[in-house]
Amino acid sequence: MKMQIAQPRQEEEITQLRDAITTHPEVDIFLFPEGYISNSDKLMDVQKLANENNKIIISSYRKNNKDVAVVIDEFGKVVFSRDKTGSSPIEKLVHPLHFKLGKYNVGYILFMEIIKGYRDFNTDIQLDESPTFLI
Repeated sequence: MKMQIAQPRQEEEITQLRDAITTHPEVDIFLFPEGYISNSDKLMDVQKLANENNKIIISSYRKNNKDVAVVIDEFGKVVFSRDKTGSSPIEKLVHPLHFKLGKYNVGYILFMEIIKGYRDFNTDIQLDESPTFLI
């Protein structure tokens, strides 16, 4: 399984993602973090792109002025989606902290999970050693 982790520029369209998929057909999973998908309408375009190219896409999009982490499987189905944890000190981690991706039990770490993790990260779920995705 091959993964490409990108550091894309913010854009309204999904040109960089489309180009990455075209340029690297050998890659199975594309990680385009930190609000790369500009809005929920573009999310549908990304789902279609994942389905047409049989690729898993991990990213986030803006909805109601918040970043929402999202994992789209190779069939274009959103298999995981949740608001990212806010930065206010009183906000607790948003759960769930893991999900199923096919046969894998996958966990993720977002920026606030690192910062607030010692305080709020409390789970005994065993994650599969490979692959582990960080969003």
